[in-house]
Amino acid sequence: MAEVNQDMQEGLMRVNQLSYEFPAQLSVSTRRHRVTNYFQRNTYNPNETMVLDSQTGSAFVCGPDSYLSFLFTPTAAGTFGSGSVLNLFETVRVKTRGGQELNRIENFNVLAAKHAKWTKSSDWAASEAQALGFVDSDTHSLVLGVSYRYTIPLKYLAPIFAQSKLLPPQLCEGL
Repeated sequence: MAEVNQDMQEGLMRVNQLSYEFPAQLSVSTRRHRVTNYFQRNTYNPNETMVLDSQTGSAFVCGPDSYLSFLFTPTAAGTFGSGSVLNLFETVRVKTRGGQELNRIENFNVLAAKHAKWTKSSDWAASEAQALGFVDSDTHSLVLGVSYRYTIPLKYLAPIFAQSKLLPPQLCEGL
């Protein structure tokens, strides 16, 4: 028997006027719960890669409601300049447990500052942006040795988490 490849399959569906519909989800979310995942290490030095393995199991994930919260202790006094705490992330990669990249953004620190200014309103800058460290660099400086807690919605780190629909467990397991 001949092996059916992608082109042959599409041709057969076109000739026979068939269309494929994904079956409806059989499981329904009955309750929401908060899951806390941790980085592989407690502390990271400058220029080290931070790794977070999520263990979602069989749960769906709501990307827009998911966030990353951490303490940042500066090793030198200064500011984030025209950016925010997102300046700390040079490259953002989202991978499956098997190593397949779902999302990769190089020079994220440069993109994040510009993207926020181009797409966000002044109301956003006065509220949600404060948690990201977007502040007037003339009035706010980071003090050496003082820890600051930042909370970053995952939708700002990777577009895959900005989806309005729940992400399926098959996609999120082991991210």
